[in-house]
Amino acid sequence: MKNRIFNIENFQIGQKKEIEEYISIQDVIKFSELSGDKNPIHIDENYTNNSRFKKRLIHGTLILAYFSKIYGMIFPGNGCTIAEQSIIY
Repeated sequence: MKNRIFNIENFQIGQKKEIEEYISIQDVIKFSELSGDKNPIHIDENYTNNSRFKKRLIHGTLILAYFSKIYGMIFPGNGCTIAEQSIIY
């Protein structure tokens, strides 16, 4: 497809692409609302200050959602969908 950032025909084993994303607290709050996961470990700074982590944690599934962007928009790009994904925590 012409809108792909990478041309799949030229992709080689071992090729790398780094992607940097900034996830704001507003993103986390929006995801909490969308997913229904309002666990205070994600959104309540006072709660997390007293936890073993000492700071808010981003939902693991929010981080995984960025794979949709990678596959659908970056590599291989437009027209690609995720048919199966396995996550092991």
